[in-house]
Amino acid sequence: LSERQAEAVLNLRLRNLRKLEEMELKNEKKALIAERRELRALLGDEGLRRAKLKSEMEEARVAFADPRRTRIAEAPAIDPVLLEQPVERVAMTVICSKKGWIRALRGHQADTSDIRYKDGDGERFIIHTNSADRLLAIADDGRVYLLAVDKLPSGRGMGEPVSLIIDLGKGVDLLALLIHDPAGKVIFATRDGRGFLAEEKEIAAQTRSGKQVVNLGKG
Repeated sequence: LSERQAEAVLNLRLRNLRKLEEMELKNEKKALIAERRELRALLGDEGLRRAKLKSEMEEARVAFADPRRTRIAEAPAIDPVLLEQPVERVAMTVICSKKGWIRALRGHQADTSDIRYKDGDGERFIIHTNSADRLLAIADDGRVYLLAVDKLPSGRGMGEPVSLIIDLGKGVDLLALLIHDPAGKVIFATRDGRGFLAEEKEIAAQTRSGKQVVNLGKG
């Protein structure tokens, strides 16, 4: 080829390349315009947005579905009591003094005459139970607490104030200490003759602050 012919061939190829680039740019422009039109339509119509989202989720499901996929669902309610480790059932005697010092002795103490108390203190509640039980502690301000026997201080020494285990109000005293029966019921009565029957499972609270069961007025 002569120099002129070679130049003509090169120019032809360059023109073809430019034409291809021009076509690609035009096609890209058309695609972008179409995409912009679709996006504007989606922005202006919630129904279209929902349909688009549903379509894309279906495409993702088909593309990535796996028989072992995790099911997304609301977590079931879990009873905190079921999460606790089982406690060995051992006979226990729970002792609570007049001044509110509580402890748990191993075994059922038939003779309680030799149980020692602090000076000026004495016997208030003595309960034969077991280490897996819980006790309902009913205070004179109308609050009810739940005590786990296996969490009570051991019988070595005088025990410790029950107010360190539950949040008793200042000047508040315990009226009763009962073995908790989830299927049982308790009668509450006031000095003016009013009262009601409560299911134990409804009044037992797992927190230190207990549960206000009776609202007492002045007097």
